[in-house]
Amino acid sequence: MGRLPKGTLTKLSEISGLPAAYLSDLANTTKRPGRERALHLENSCTKLGLDISATDWLFGSSNKIKAALESTSR
Repeated sequence: MGRLPKGTLTKLSEISGLPAAYLSDLANTTKRPGRERALHLENSCTKLGLDISATDWLFGSSNKIKAALESTSR
């Protein structure tokens, strides 16, 4: 999976209050959030109409996370 559509991480950053660069690391699974942050991300995604669970943020593949994030730009 390649790059996310422009603005995708910006939208999530605005809702979650987390830097877009950090969210990029999470989407690429080069970093993993802690449990509390994963729950915060799940709630933020729900506000955007995305179905990305805390479990996905903790243990999911980058392809699964990116595919779910792409649905926000449609």
